[in-house]
Amino acid sequence: MTDTTECPFCFEPFAKHSERCDLQHCKVPPAAPTVHMNGTGWKDLYEYNDAVLDALNATIKAMAANAPNGRDYYVQPDPSATGRAQDEHWDRIRRIRQIKAEVEYIQMRVSDQEPRR
Repeated sequence: MTDTTECPFCFEPFAKHSERCDLQHCKVPPAAPTVHMNGTGWKDLYEYNDAVLDALNATIKAMAANAPNGRDYYVQPDPSATGRAQDEHWDRIRRIRQIKAEVEYIQMRVSDQEPRR
């Protein structure tokens, strides 16, 4: 049986991700917890994921502000050092954004299970 769950970011089935989607590397959605009385409570799960998202957002912001500057590399013998440093830097940010997208997906699945009173 094929999973037809939609990606919450590009609204495509997980098997057909858009190129702009931060979850494009996923073949299947990330595993999300099920809230039940013998497990971690809904509020704790939600708050833990919220704290992770806050930290990831701060990390992305700090990394973007610290992008490689050509003036820091032009004295190196390799003339492509600046471009390489920038490519590596933005690739690291892309990977963090992918992790953030996965945590956001898990957060949405947890949020969908909020107890109704």
